[in-house]
Amino acid sequence: MRQSMITEEMIQNEIAKTRVELNRMNEAFKHSNGMGYNMLGAFKYNRINKKMTLLKEMLADETVAAKYAKNFFAFA
Repeated sequence: MRQSMITEEMIQNEIAKTRVELNRMNEAFKHSNGMGYNMLGAFKYNRINKKMTLLKEMLADETVAAKYAKNFFAFA
């Protein structure tokens, strides 16, 4: 079964990459003095935040991980 190939470590790595992406957006916002944070930036930030939430759910529940694996891992 393909879903069994997804390990906790793989999900943790994806969470780490997403956390870096969120931190990068937070830094960009701080340095823009609030002026450069337009609707596109807000949309991207929300999308990344939702991705982080889903990854944490995948880590907690194996059935959720199996369901959404194709969104994050090419072989799933």
